[in-house]
Order: sequence, then structure tokens, then C-alpha cells
Amino acid sequence: MKQIKNKNSFIVNLSLCGFFILYPFLALLVAFFFIINGEKRTFPIVIISLWFGLYGYTFIPGEGFDFVRHLEMYDSFSMMSWELFFELMKLSLSFDNLFSYLYFFFGSLGFTNQIVGFIAAFPFYLLLLLTINNVVNRYIKTQHEREKGIIFFILFLMSFSLTVPWIFSGIRNANAVMVLLYLISYKDFKYSTFRYKILFIIPVLLHFSLLPIVVLFVLSQLIKNNSRNLLFWIMVSLFPLLNVLLLGLGKILGIFGRIGDYLGQKVESYLVEGVVVGNYTGAGFRYYLVIIPLVIISFFICLKLKRIKLGVTGFEAFLRFFILYEGYMILVSNTYLFSRAHILFVYLVSIVLVVLYYNNLYPKFKSMLGFLLFYVCFNFFPSTIMGKEYMTYNSVIFQPNIFEIVNTKVYEYEYWKSK
Repeated sequence: MKQIKNKNSFIVNLSLCGFFILYPFLALLVAFFFIINGEKRTFPIVIISLWFGLYGYTFIPGEGFDFVRHLEMYDSFSMMSWELFFELMKLSLSFDNLFSYLYFFFGSLGFTNQIVGFIAAFPFYLLLLLTINNVVNRYIKTQHEREKGIIFFILFLMSFSLTVPWIFSGIRNANAVMVLLYLISYKDFKYSTFRYKILFIIPVLLHFSLLPIVVLFVLSQLIKNNSRNLLFWIMVSLFPLLNVLLLGLGKILGIFGRIGDYLGQKVESYLVEGVVVGNYTGAGFRYYLVIIPLVIISFFICLKLKRIKLGVTGFEAFLRFFILYEGYMILVSNTYLFSRAHILFVYLVSIVLVVLYYNNLYPKFKSMLGFLLFYVCFNFFPSTIMGKEYMTYNSVIFQPNIFEIVNTKVYEYEYWKSK
């Protein structure tokens, strides 16, 4: 029986490879079909991630996107010698330069700046799909692979509906968030090895703004329930004062030399003044009629959860972090940090709603949870149209022949006006 299953998996994987070379978009659809049909999900996940990597490779950014700055950075690094590049890195005060090294490496190999989109999109979607796979395997109480496959697809659809399609283009922050989410879903933190715990430094090395979130996660897993609840209310009560506190912290850090001044400027940059947050949140329909209501609803979900003594293993450990993160969302709601913090929030709340619904943990509220799941998925259509989000897709990725896609050039005059 096992040999038959292995043979079927080999045939599935081989057919996906063939489809991907001949018609990548068709391979994407077939991969989702196999997942929903209960086949092994690992290889279809890779195929789906590769298609989104091609989307990143042919990505058409809006004017003013942070992604454009990364393209310019890539072009600059690709023309540098090894000596000049490493001298520049020595002078940099920033420690989250991993993508700078990747840009220089691929630039030295002769790739055009379109590889930046692939470098950003492929790992982002791979980690997202692996995270969803971890959630389905660890938190959903069913032994039926087809049912798990359907739940996997619903979770992906919710995640995709709650974010702009170019969410990966906030390259460092987006991938840092996804690394953290994957690590959280992979195993329980408290009883994991020290080597595993050290991995939680990686999101901070990718983007400095993840530091308070990683600290918050660690605290959520180690402190007692009463202390967790107290910390939640402290964050909620401090939200009107955060701007003043950030300004004060920025000035204090500025006292401590060049590095302190650099960190102080980073802290002050998270204030909302002069920042276009729509590049991260997309259409107003999604932001005001879906995400903001979900933050409010999550507050009341957390009030109910806080009465329960949550353990430190499985889904309970996940909920411990969700409660504190909801407090963090309220804390930063009046700053630029909210536009970044909501990225992790939409994935957390998707997982919480789906697991609560399918495990029937709150029978009295199951109808309400079912309506929320439907509403979140439905939001994809009005948000895509109202926010002109379809304009980031290059039509070539829906056409046959992977070689034609790889040879497609995206020119600056094609960039669309995001505002």
C-alpha cells in the first residue's frame, strides 16, 4: 500500500514538473487541485511558490513603491567591485543587511534587477504555504487528508484576501514576518531546543522592526497567564501615549554615539507623519471594512480567551501570542508601525478564526465565525477592483512557456500610478 502511495506521489510530482515547464499557471491550478484532493502537499507547495516567484520576477510595481528603491539598490550593487561593496558594508550602521548581500551576489552573476522580485516573492510564499501546512497538520483535528487540503486552501485564500498581492515587495519586512510566522507554527517554543530558539534572531536580522514582536512572542510563551493578561492591558492603556514615548526614546538613544543616533532615527521613523501607509494596506474597502473590524472583533475574542488558562503547547501556545499581539496592534494603532504590524496580524487572525471554526471550540459562535470566514474571502473581489491591485500582474505569467516568462523585460514606463 505504501509503495502504491509513493508511486502515485511520484507521478503527481512528475506531472507537476511537466505542467510547470509547459504552462506555469496551469501547474499552479493543478497543484491546488492536488492539495484539495488530499494528495501530499510538499511538492505542490514548491510549485505554487515558484509560480509566485515568477509573479515577483515579472512584477509591475506602482510608482513610489519601496520595491523600486530595492531595484535601484540592486543596480547600484551590481556595478560595484567586491572591495568597494564590503567596504560599504563595513561603514553601514545597519545590521539587517542580508538582502544587500543577496543583491550583490546575484548582481555579480549577471542577473538583471528583475531577480529582486523572485528573491522576494519565492521565499515569502514558500514560507507562507509551509506555515499553513504546519497549522493544518498541528492544529486541525481531523485525520482526513482531503478535509485538511480544503482547509489549507481556505487558509491560503483568507491570507491572500487580507493582504495586497504585492505584500512581498516590502522585501525585508515581509520576509522577516514570514520567517517568524513559520518558526511559531513549526513547533512549541517553550520545550524546544536552544538551537531552535536561537533561530528567532533571524527575523530581527532581516528587519529591525521585528525586534519588539519577537520579544513579545518570547514573553507570551514564558510568562504566566496572569502576567500575560497584565501586559495586554498595559499595552492597551499606553496606546494614546505611544507617539510621545517613541519621540522620547529616539532622543535618549541619540545620546549614545553613532549607533544610538541611528537607532533613534529608526525609532522616530515609525511615527505616522508623512508616510503613505496605503502602499502596505491597499484598497480602502479591505482596510476600513475588513482589517479594522477584525482588529476590533479580535479584541473581544481575546477578552474571552484571557479567562482561559492557556497552556504552552499546540494551539493554546499560539493563542497566548495572539492575545499579546492584539494588545500590540492597539498600542501601535496611531503610528506607522500599525501598517507594518497588520501584516503579521492578518495571518494570525486567519489561523485563529479557521482553527476555532473547524475544531468547533466555540459552538455558540460558530455561525458568526463562519460568516467572518466567508466575508474575509469575499473581500478579495471588491478590494482587487477598487485598489487596482490587478495592475501588478504582468499578463505574461498567465500564458504558456516558462522560457517566454523568464525572458520578459519590465520597463520603468510600465510602472502604474498607485495613487
